[in-house]
Amino acid sequence: MKLYHGQITSLISKISNGDINAILLHGPNQGVISIVLKQLITKLNLTSLAIDYKETSAATLQSLGHSQNFFNKKELIKIRNVTAKINKSLQEVLIANKFDNLICFIANDNLPKAGIRNLFENQDNLACISCYFDNENIVAKMIMQQFTKSNKKLSAESLNYLKNNLSGDHNRIKNEINKLLYYAHDLAEIDIDTVVKSLSTDLIANSDQMCIYFANKENDKFLHEVAKIKAEDVSEVLIIRALIRYYINLYIVKNKVNSGINIYTAVKSLTPPIFFKYQNDFIKIANNITIEQITSTLHKLQLADIDYRENPRGFSFLYLFDIAKAE
Repeated sequence: MKLYHGQITSLISKISNGDINAILLHGPNQGVISIVLKQLITKLNLTSLAIDYKETSAATLQSLGHSQNFFNKKELIKIRNVTAKINKSLQEVLIANKFDNLICFIANDNLPKAGIRNLFENQDNLACISCYFDNENIVAKMIMQQFTKSNKKLSAESLNYLKNNLSGDHNRIKNEINKLLYYAHDLAEIDIDTVVKSLSTDLIANSDQMCIYFANKENDKFLHEVAKIKAEDVSEVLIIRALIRYYINLYIVKNKVNSGINIYTAVKSLTPPIFFKYQNDFIKIANNITIEQITSTLHKLQLADIDYRENPRGFSFLYLFDIAKAE
């Protein structure tokens, strides 16, 4: 069974129901792999044990899959450094057995579609999750392919908006684009207003409160809000982009105010709009920040986006709060 890391809730449900016996996590985004493992341990109340793939035989897997620990709790058996090759006896054990413990194979990089990945993607009782970095170019290519097939044009502004608001979950992207195409079936070119009206609101993280805490330099509240958002399977990249989007809105409003437009009119002109309950906080922040502070923070947030992609293990959201304190 092939799943995406955005489907962790569905994965946990299938494991709880006994539908999935073992999983394979592979890909360069070790940060996402760590998050998936943590969610499995927490949500399923598991202890964990790790061994190397080289040490894993059919007999070892049988033993570990059915063993009980001292506390009589189910275990997450993490099998690390997995390679593409898998022998026949190991395949047979994985297909035929219903383990008492959860078996998790972990590869440090992308695996080819043959071998162990092929097994986990095509067996109903196994699941494979590819853990890649969000790549805007790949997302943009997927979007444009669907629009080209439908003979529809998409404005550059609309494409940029979609890239920033759709996650790397390919099924989710396709479903949202199909919905957009259906919604705009009578239009030759789809503009930003049509996209905003069509796109599911739950795809755009309701992160206004987090952004308010960040801008107000409220450290503990900011980090607490980040933890809540991450618990909903929102990636670090999308959290950083939510902050970037918030500061872009501040930049737009501040420029309009500096050119003589009333701040309330400037805020109402934003697309998508700031939710009503957060508008007063947004206006207070806009009144107490300078263009220079906004542009400086935007630059550092963009660097944080790059830093996370290059080194997800070493990234901390404390770094983001340090940005806010420095301004």
